[in-house]
Amino acid sequence: MGGDNTQITYVKNSTAIKIIGYCNCCKILRIKFQPNFGNYDYEKFYDFPRVPANVHSAFLRAPSKGQFYNQKIRDKYSNSRLITQLIKVGNDCKHFNKEGI
Repeated sequence: MGGDNTQITYVKNSTAIKIIGYCNCCKILRIKFQPNFGNYDYEKFYDFPRVPANVHSAFLRAPSKGQFYNQKIRDKYSNSRLITQLIKVGNDCKHFNKEGI
């Protein structure tokens, strides 16, 4: 799913991650968390800029998305929370679609 520049994955069987989006040209990883995972607002998306495509691919292949996030993304890439599904603080990527991802 997503446009030519984006890949959107609705994660099944994860207690941590609900949606993973990635913009190939902007190198932005967009994550929506499941309720009760960490201190994240599960109704918002979080953007992680400057994430290489190989990290995104490894994230999708990881058997445990929460463990991969904690070990490979959380403290290695800064993030900004999306105020709404369409308005973001910093690092704006216009390639995600109007459905919020």
